[in-house]
Amino acid sequence: SGVWAPGTDGHALWVTSSWSSFTSKWDEFNNSGLRMDDFEVYLEGGTPVYLGSFRAATGGHAAWIVPDWDDFLTEWATFERQGLRMHDFETYVIDGTRWYAGIFRAGTDARAAYIVSDWADFTQKWEELGKQNLRMHDFETYEVGRVRWYAGIFRQGTDGHAAWFTDDWNDFNDKWVELEAQGLRLVDFEFYEEGGKTIFGGIFRQGTGGRYGWFGVDWQNFNSFWHERSKEGYRLVDIEIFPAACSNVCMNQVILPAPDSYNYGITGTSTHCEEQPGTCPAAVASDVYYRAPFYEEGGQRYIPEIRPGLAE
Repeated sequence: SGVWAPGTDGHALWVTSSWSSFTSKWDEFNNSGLRMDDFEVYLEGGTPVYLGSFRAATGGHAAWIVPDWDDFLTEWATFERQGLRMHDFETYVIDGTRWYAGIFRAGTDARAAYIVSDWADFTQKWEELGKQNLRMHDFETYEVGRVRWYAGIFRQGTDGHAAWFTDDWNDFNDKWVELEAQGLRLVDFEFYEEGGKTIFGGIFRQGTGGRYGWFGVDWQNFNSFWHERSKEGYRLVDIEIFPAACSNVCMNQVILPAPDSYNYGITGTSTHCEEQPGTCPAAVASDVYYRAPFYEEGGQRYIPEIRPGLAE
């Protein structure tokens, strides 16, 4: 699932199950003026997959990814003293070990972080920080044992803002439309399970211009949608990955792996042609071709014409 906003800056998306390949490409992007904007790690068949969304940027930057919370906090404080601010906080589990990841970018603005296992305490602090002109920049929630933790990264801001958490998807959509009409834009969202229900959470900030939201699709669909929106002048601002009831056996089946293709011709007849049913001429000179529903661009394959039914 992802949300897109207008943008013409350089950008990239890199997804791989090889950590060395991921960090190598990360260095390459940094050297070409792209900075990590969103970092995600998820399991696919028990194998960790690393995803990075990159945007054009300048200035200092750093990352710290370790399985030791105390070490993570110590380095976080060091980066703060060096004029770096937490841009994206992620935590995930691989082989039973919880990892903590921080993506840092240059900044001199006021900031705060609050991480606690009590939702009422968290929302109270959130409200308190909002009155101090601090805005939620990144929200993360995760479970340690059977206890759910809530993490908020706050940055200085005086713009309008809102948040909406609900276990009703239609309610979430309705509130999203309502907040859009008020000039607020979805910038961060989370889906998580709690009490046997799926919670849909969104963080909204004041903004202008259109937005695209694309939720609950497989990778081939998502990547093709990302590619099409990129050409229209939209940039990915947030991405979330979550499991579905259908495995990869029944998903990601539209695009054939390269170099395979599908281009099958059937001899044309008076009852089988490229025209509308019942309009085939008596004599058909050309065959009817059935082709795989994808196109190639820049060495990659995409599903054509994936567009949402509703976009602002």
